[in-house]
Amino acid sequence: MESLPLSAPAIGARIVRRELFTFLQKAPFSSPDKVE
Repeated sequence: MESLPLSAPAIGARIVRRELFTFLQKAPFSSPDKVE
């Protein structure tokens, strides 16, 4: 773990990106203002 300190934040960012991407896909494009 100590040998790869950037691994944790990198994985976290990937998970967040995947969740955001999925959320945006499921979210209605008719109301982009509500997506924040």
